[in-house]
Amino acid sequence: MTKIVLNGAGSVEFTKELLADILGFEDLAGSTIALYDTSAERLETAAAIARWTAGALGVPATVEPYLDRRAALDGADHVISMIRVGGHEGLRLDFEIPGRHAVRQTMADTLGIGSIFRALCTIPALLELARELHEVAPGAWLYNYTNPMAALVWAIYAGTAHRARGSGSSWPTTRTGSDGASAWRCSSGSATFRPSRASTARTSCPGSFRMRTRSAASGSP
Repeated sequence: MTKIVLNGAGSVEFTKELLADILGFEDLAGSTIALYDTSAERLETAAAIARWTAGALGVPATVEPYLDRRAALDGADHVISMIRVGGHEGLRLDFEIPGRHAVRQTMADTLGIGSIFRALCTIPALLELARELHEVAPGAWLYNYTNPMAALVWAIYAGTAHRARGSGSSWPTTRTGSDGASAWRCSSGSATFRPSRASTARTSCPGSFRMRTRSAASGSP
């Protein structure tokens, strides 16, 4: 059974949309979904939403909440990290400090000075995650779902021995078949997953991250 870990699962909106995508694929519908967060309250909410999502889709997924990250990572096949170091206060500073110097930003998470602030705050936490994952599940794929995408994935490769991929909300990796349902192809081209239910095909973009099954996980990223 595939084990998928969501690191930072307290980001409930991301957790809900990712799970709707993941569990919509027959190959992953019976996965163990391990949810990790530092907040017990947010983790409880995320676990309830995850169980509701599995029930609504009618899939046999197992949901396991963890406050211990190492325990969550143990035996993982795939780990999706979607953390926001510093929370809302950190985001406010990313805008306010440049603003004092007449630097205006739109998102402050991908380009510009705000993204540099965000990268400097996030990189240490992400390197710690990658190193711990390499100890307990060296064969697992780590998917970074946090911006600035390129800088963070670059840091993982430069600072750890673990393999990683960048992931984001992007539609070009999806295609529509003759039956009107979206299908999604692994970046290696070695496997294609099609949502088993038409209702899940457009819940959110199936290309919002790139995931490989264990049989397709060989080779360099």
